[in-house]
Amino acid sequence: MSQIKEKLRQAHRIIYMEGLAEDASRGHISVRDEEGHIYVKRWGGGFEEVA
Repeated sequence: MSQIKEKLRQAHRIIYMEGLAEDASRGHISVRDEEGHIYVKRWGGGFEEVA
């Protein structure tokens, strides 16, 4: 397996384990910091605070 395929497989597994696979398939990833702020990162952009 090529290195890039292995890296993609590992990244998908991490995203899935973190409960972010569904968001990632819709084109964004959301995260919450220790203070409860929610950020969204759309593909091709930076993180934006949403709550």
